[in-house]
Amino acid sequence: MPARLSVSVTGREGKHTVRLAGELDVATAPKLSAVLSDLRGAIVVDCAQLTFVDVSGARLLADTARANGDLALRNAAPFVRRVLDCAGIAPLVEERTRRQTGPRPVVDRSKPKRAREDSNLRPAD
Repeated sequence: MPARLSVSVTGREGKHTVRLAGELDVATAPKLSAVLSDLRGAIVVDCAQLTFVDVSGARLLADTARANGDLALRNAAPFVRRVLDCAGIAPLVEERTRRQTGPRPVVDRSKPKRAREDSNLRPAD
C-alpha cells in the first residue's frame, strides 16, 4: 500500500516549509509529528496537495502551533479550514497564501470571529 501522507521539508535553520501531500489523519499524524518535532523557528505548512484531514491531524497542527509559537498554513483548502473551525482550534493556526509576505497581520482575538467581521462593515450610503 502506498504511503498515505508524503512530507517534505525545505528551508534553513529558523525558517522551514513543510509540504504535505495525501491524507493527514490518526494513522499518518505520527509521521508528521516526528518531522515537526525536529524543527525550530518559523514553520509554514503547505497544504496544497493535502486531500484529507481529520481532527487528529488538526490537533497536531494546533499542538505544534502552541509549542512552537510560529506556525502558519499555506494553500489550505476550505475543508482543512472547516476541520480546524469545527475542532475550535482555527485561531491557533494562521493561514497564509503564497502572496502574503512579511509579518503576520494582527488579529484581535478578544472578540468572536463574527464580531470581528461585523466591525469591518461600513453602513451603506
